[in-house]
Amino acid sequence: MFNDVTFINDDSQARRWRRWRQAVMEVAKRAERYGRRIRILILEIGCGANITTVRSAVERDVGDFAEAADVTLVRINPDYPLPDKLLFPSGHMRHLALPCRGLEALLEIQRHYAELANAEWTDSSEEEPLRLESPEPEERSSGSR
Repeated sequence: MFNDVTFINDDSQARRWRRWRQAVMEVAKRAERYGRRIRILILEIGCGANITTVRSAVERDVGDFAEAADVTLVRINPDYPLPDKLLFPSGHMRHLALPCRGLEALLEIQRHYAELANAEWTDSSEEEPLRLESPEPEERSSGSR
């Protein structure tokens, strides 16, 4: 693959990939039967113009999954973050182009989620704590009905 003379085509890995894709699609279709759409995020890091097989496979998967799910493709690449194919506007398919290097993007994503978690913790700490014990049973009066 990619003119790599040491590449070993691993059939078991290919089978696992196909089973994973099939399982994701089955979960999406099952949820859709109940009137829900799952959200799928595909994170592609560092696949530039020379890695067209991966880029094409990812874009094909986005289209396939979008039949039954809301799919977002996040493509991280400093030179080629845009889609290779024209994607028609859809409420179920999104593309987020991050024109930066992979590690830079991952560190920024981590920082962002840490800030979100900190904000949620701060906001929830102002509320009265949730009490998990059961309420005391009410005493019955001895009066007649």
